[in-house]
Amino acid sequence: MSVLGLLVVVAIRRGLPGPLPAEQTGPPLRRPKGAATALLGSPAVWGFAVMFLAYDVVVWGLNSWSASFLMEERGLAVSDAGLVSLGPTLLAAVAVVVGGRLSDRFEGRPRRIVVPAMCVAAGLLVLLPLTTTLARFVVVGTLVSGAVGLCYMPCFSVPLRSLPPGLTGAASGIILFGGQLSGIAVPTLFGHIVDAFSYRTAFWSLLVGPVLAVAAALQVPQTSPRFLARLRADITDTPKEDDSDTSTAAHPA
Repeated sequence: MSVLGLLVVVAIRRGLPGPLPAEQTGPPLRRPKGAATALLGSPAVWGFAVMFLAYDVVVWGLNSWSASFLMEERGLAVSDAGLVSLGPTLLAAVAVVVGGRLSDRFEGRPRRIVVPAMCVAAGLLVLLPLTTTLARFVVVGTLVSGAVGLCYMPCFSVPLRSLPPGLTGAASGIILFGGQLSGIAVPTLFGHIVDAFSYRTAFWSLLVGPVLAVAAALQVPQTSPRFLARLRADITDTPKEDDSDTSTAAHPA
């Protein structure tokens, strides 16, 4: 894995295009003093972090425990357990790209993607532990991964479209922090629920993710103008934008 990481560094250094010339981009944007700190206190940014936390509740739960469930409850050999994750992983990878394209088409508006996708994921999570054969579990699990994968990029789309380059790293860090919290808590809690109750109850406990994701998607700003309007109290020199839902992004990705 370390070698692969080093190869990625080499690929980025050799293949990533250099910065555009100033005559194309205009003068560089200065990061306002204290702006990164202001992001830490912004409910708008933390709303997207909660959405990403909710997304990762499902991802970490399924990825951490599906193989154990299949070995303990369905008698799958340990040598074959990893193979059942191939389909869900591939579909999730495609869904992430599709979700990003939809986010661009909708100019953000995460609720248009997250609400329907997470509702589908919630229904499938109810069915998942009720499946009676390995094939059905893999099919339902793959569909869950695809539905949830659509929600990855909407967790980032509005902040990254809205903020100047000097602040996108700080905003992304806050949002990713939400996902890391899920990575710390969910695998352990899932195991405790299995011990105390059953795998069925543990899988159903992952419904917290879709419910929380839908709630967050309905609360966060849906477009760049609305996101920036929420931040004006914290970042005083953020350019003012029209707050209408049809305005274009200030800094499109």
